[in-house]
Amino acid sequence: MLEWVVKGFTPATAKATCEARCCPLPPPLATPNCANLNPTGFRSWGGVPSVCSPPRKVRRPKHHDNEPNPTNPPFPQPPALHSPPATLHHGMSLDHPDGITRLRYIVHRLRAPGGCPWDIEQTHETLIPHLLEEAYEAAEAIRSGDTTHMCEELGDILLQPVLHAQIASESGSFDLDQMAHMLSDKLVRRHPHVFGETTADTSAAVLNQWDAIKRQEKGQTEPTGLLDAIGGGLPALMRAQKIQKKAARVGFDWPDLPPVMDKIREELAEVQEALASGDPKAIQEELGDLLFSVVNLARKCGVESESALSATNDKFVHRFHDMEKRLAEEGHTLGQTSLEDMDRAWEAAKLAAAR
Repeated sequence: MLEWVVKGFTPATAKATCEARCCPLPPPLATPNCANLNPTGFRSWGGVPSVCSPPRKVRRPKHHDNEPNPTNPPFPQPPALHSPPATLHHGMSLDHPDGITRLRYIVHRLRAPGGCPWDIEQTHETLIPHLLEEAYEAAEAIRSGDTTHMCEELGDILLQPVLHAQIASESGSFDLDQMAHMLSDKLVRRHPHVFGETTADTSAAVLNQWDAIKRQEKGQTEPTGLLDAIGGGLPALMRAQKIQKKAARVGFDWPDLPPVMDKIREELAEVQEALASGDPKAIQEELGDLLFSVVNLARKCGVESESALSATNDKFVHRFHDMEKRLAEEGHTLGQTSLEDMDRAWEAAKLAAAR
């Protein structure tokens, strides 16, 4: 029943749902006194919601600022993993009323003996390409503004952590509940201005506080390097913009656009010099510098470079398709058509798109 109450069901609905789904309540919750039901109160820093207890205010550990206190640091340390949930029943229904529980059961069945051969073969490592692919497809759906498509693609992303959690649970490493609790605990710890007693009135203050708490959790009294935490696995444009944002946060940034534009002109001139030299390594390096400078311009203009380039890719594909269609109507075939004819069809497609 606790699972249903935490998920937003009223106590009466939770009890009825548990009984209807043939899931007998465990003894401690069989006859709970829910007069003081408090589904949003936290027991302590990083605690899970207390179901049958009065509200408790979240408090920071008390300590004196001038005295070392390793047992009560200013920000609480990550807790141990929570106990795993009850095992999923083989008798559960495929049309379970709770969507997350239904999804977990389906994935459990897919990986169980007699399940799907493809799902059974998967490991954390083999799923990496699928995770990346689903993330990009979700981003495309979000940009399209089609909420039905967005819902579908975000659901495909949701499958990934559920599948990883199922794989991990089979070896006793962790499960989905532990993942969710760990994330919830982290969110509470790193938002003391919401769940505690600190103040952060701006996004910049929130980010600085987040970084400070993160360093303390990792046992770092001082940052080892401002840019060390930026993942090397990010797409290059996204990583470049994140690097620049972090550097700008400490003042390493031009105050306005003119010097940014000057830098782009400087890098373009260096690309031309590299091209004249014919040195492939120099050409690659200078082109990288030019791209980095253009990303910086996008950042200064409040534009996400990854999204901007993605939109341009889509625009090019759409116009190319239009050009192909126009050439086909004239009896031309790509690969056997002159550049002049393709340019003419391209400009016609461009004008049509602008109308």
